[in-house]
Amino acid sequence: MELYWPKKDVLKAGQDALAKQKPSKKLIGYLDKYQQDLLTTGTPEGLPSFTTQRDALLAIMREKYAGGQGYHQTISGWSADLPKFWELMLSMDFVSHEIELTNNIDYDDREIAAGIRSTIKAPYAEFTIVGEDLKQRVAQTAEPATPNPPADIVTAQPVPAKQRAWLTMPDKFVFAELSNGKPVKINEQELRTDLAPYSLMKRLLEHPTVPVTLKFANEKLEGCEDVRNLGEVIRQCGFDEAKKKMFFEISTAKKVKLKKDVYLTPDDVALLTK
Repeated sequence: MELYWPKKDVLKAGQDALAKQKPSKKLIGYLDKYQQDLLTTGTPEGLPSFTTQRDALLAIMREKYAGGQGYHQTISGWSADLPKFWELMLSMDFVSHEIELTNNIDYDDREIAAGIRSTIKAPYAEFTIVGEDLKQRVAQTAEPATPNPPADIVTAQPVPAKQRAWLTMPDKFVFAELSNGKPVKINEQELRTDLAPYSLMKRLLEHPTVPVTLKFANEKLEGCEDVRNLGEVIRQCGFDEAKKKMFFEISTAKKVKLKKDVYLTPDDVALLTK
């Protein structure tokens, strides 16, 4: 299988294609293979399929649409669990023609909190949704509720709205970002870049869909050579048991993995921000 291109090469090819209003044959061939899941990272750790990634993007598009952006949107990697962001966006323009990108695609190092800027740049892209099928799916709304129940049946109370949340690590602090709230700092003490908590969290955030095993951490991550309990390392990042349940799908001594999608209830948010 063909290897994925480096991120900077994919972005450069996409920017050139948008500037010239015509993608190269080499780029089209690469993106076509991406949509067919014919690319590899060259390691045993797999990546989500194109369909899985497109579905994740669709969920974000729906949020943007409902929030008032309509069919012209800007998606940022700060809120997206999309490990091959450029391949996904470029292929949906140049191969399947579901969106039309503007030339406003690049990396963002925005300020996440007062005086703190991210050390991990995140991709963003501005585009218009043009595919009719995608338009319909993005604009889908819930079906009307069933008819009113008889008077002797107690009507259920409305379920409180949940907030989408995701983790970031600007500088040496881990933050939980909320879709309609301020970032919440997880760890009170700075993480040292040469120790296990920083290395493990950095790896998880750079590859949010890929679990980290104890064996991998011991062999590949700086400061993790003598680690025996990954769950304890996560605790040292500021995640108590309640916060682990919010953000981690797996948190054991031998394996940790972030949740693909995190939606917090008002009680979760209150616990997180107290």
